[in-house]
Amino acid sequence: MFNRRTDRDADYAHVLTIGLSYKDKSHLEKFKEFVDFSGDLYIDKDRTKITITINSRRLVKDIMEKYDITKNKTDTYTPPDKIPSHLKKYFVLGLFDSDGSMTKINRPNKAVNGHVKGLYVFGMSFTGTMETIIYIRNFFGSTVKETKRRENDSNNYTILFQGNIQLIKYGSKLYDKYSKKFCMKRKYKKYCELLEQYNIVVHDGNIMDYELVNL
Repeated sequence: MFNRRTDRDADYAHVLTIGLSYKDKSHLEKFKEFVDFSGDLYIDKDRTKITITINSRRLVKDIMEKYDITKNKTDTYTPPDKIPSHLKKYFVLGLFDSDGSMTKINRPNKAVNGHVKGLYVFGMSFTGTMETIIYIRNFFGSTVKETKRRENDSNNYTILFQGNIQLIKYGSKLYDKYSKKFCMKRKYKKYCELLEQYNIVVHDGNIMDYELVNL
């Protein structure tokens, strides 16, 4: 979560705050190292959440200008249109790691949706503004409809992709040998559990094309 505070006190005018689940601590540690931040990470008393707060006019300015992060981004965010095509996959992966989830539920002992392999049914969801949902849907070439998260005027929606075979192909668009180095490990691990059900081996972070064709 990105947050730009707008307190009248100038000392808090350019503050970047990112909060994650405590189990994703390593993710924030990587970010801290990447931006060369020497401050501490804050862990709440219940050890359920970990937060980094950086007071940097230049960093906040760069994030706002390059990635269109604005105040109250939960309801106002629009993905930037200047991301090069070959980098869009990493941008969508970032959306998945920050505001998405991969679910795994038990499959009944019978064929489901024509798929007889595997013990579990997986789902991949994203949450964001309508503009973000449209961006994600277009990226995957999907026609799945979104659902509104709250019964009010907020611009906040969720889109859910289902079907194990489809998710294997969607995941192959996000993960490669580069993204494997910076992605959120617990979500990547769950995706690998899906691959294991179909005996798919990841080669240096990539799924071979012939394995996708044979699904």
